[in-house]
Amino acid sequence: MRYFNTSGPNNPQQHFTVERKATIQKVSTITANQPGLVNGFAAKLVEFFPDRPVLDEAAYLEVEDWYLTESIDKNFENIHNKAKEERRLVERLLFTEDKIPFKIDRPSIKYLHTNGLIRKDEDGFVTFWVPFYKKRLYDAFYPYTNGEQKRITRSIMPRSTSPRRAD
Repeated sequence: MRYFNTSGPNNPQQHFTVERKATIQKVSTITANQPGLVNGFAAKLVEFFPDRPVLDEAAYLEVEDWYLTESIDKNFENIHNKAKEERRLVERLLFTEDKIPFKIDRPSIKYLHTNGLIRKDEDGFVTFWVPFYKKRLYDAFYPYTNGEQKRITRSIMPRSTSPRRAD
């Protein structure tokens, strides 16, 4: 039988403070509880803050920022490559407020769903499966120049509603 020390530094009550619960919930939400992402995020929290007794929101935000701006991660890179193959749909999901019905027989939806990028939401529309992926893709596909913005607009909007150049 295993016994736990309930006094001193191993007090179980200290392991689940309100701050820790909030941090755990944030990690759970942004990773959609994907085991590889959860484990990777937790490992970075511990690596970045080995001496911090409570991993609070500030620690969470620092690790999230690192993942979004510096990390070269195989999960994100795989999702990015899959998203590039269906760029038009992904840009529409990222940069418009269009509600796209989730129809599994549409090839682009089937492909992105099969590869873990999108899922059907509670209202029957396409949504990103993992919020972390959406944040990373938003940065990856965000138009950096006016010319790129126009290309994106042309690819996601019907011609009749595309902004026209002033002649």
